[in-house]
Amino acid sequence: MHPRVTIHMTEVPKDLPMVHAFSGFVDAGHSIRQAVSHMITTLPHQKVAELSIDDIYDYRARRPVMTFDRDHFSDIDMPRLTLDLFWDNHSKPFLMMHGPEPDLGWQQVAQTVIELAEHYKMGKTIGLQAIPWPSPHTRDLLVTPHASDPSTIEARPGPVERVDVPGSLTTLIEFATGRAGIPAQGFAVHIPHYLVNTEYPTGAITVLDEISRAAQLTIDKGELPQLAARVRQEIDESIAASTENEEVVAALEQQHDADMASWPLPSSDELMDQIEQFLAGQDESD
Repeated sequence: MHPRVTIHMTEVPKDLPMVHAFSGFVDAGHSIRQAVSHMITTLPHQKVAELSIDDIYDYRARRPVMTFDRDHFSDIDMPRLTLDLFWDNHSKPFLMMHGPEPDLGWQQVAQTVIELAEHYKMGKTIGLQAIPWPSPHTRDLLVTPHASDPSTIEARPGPVERVDVPGSLTTLIEFATGRAGIPAQGFAVHIPHYLVNTEYPTGAITVLDEISRAAQLTIDKGELPQLAARVRQEIDESIAASTENEEVVAALEQQHDADMASWPLPSSDELMDQIEQFLAGQDESD
């Protein structure tokens, strides 16, 4: 069940980061889908390769949308898994694989990603996740970064030391590419659990910020901040209409603040390393 790959573009710069973003299981608040849609809409891009998805996708579980126009079907939105070459707002190139998370053949897909990474001599892979979390929308979103070599990412206070979690294609690719000697990292944005089934633009903004940080890109947010402000106002109004909801959010705020105060902060050496990395990045952008 090794997915067939159709190559559309052979000349790709070496050492590019590849973002892999799959809609579905780990996309709380539709944050990944919104972030990917924003990049597709606002950034120039060109298709590099496409993975055949027919044998690894369950059409009965996730049926494609068809458009019926008066007396005929005029369109169908078929699922696609593609690798595209993007350019950020400063014309810096990066790769992104995106589409629905396949239902089958994960190990074969991961092996295909490894082969593509080796073929195009990618610099590293970056996986995106947005997970439900018992936190209030009135606080900054938590982000848990991770990597095949943890020394390559910044240290951040976090709520989890060790835990067993359900797997996803995103995390399998990070695991497999890291084992294959390809630098791999990713991050999980923590979305308030009561907003996981809504369009939450704040989550998408955080995803874009983390992509920009991990791949050293410049991605303009466009209208997402204004949309996030409107959604935030709607959430506040909805919660204010119920005393019970207000009490729940207040309890989440209290727990969140207590947790933040108890988490260990980075050491002075780690903080100095982060400051030096930041200043070096500023020098490069000047």
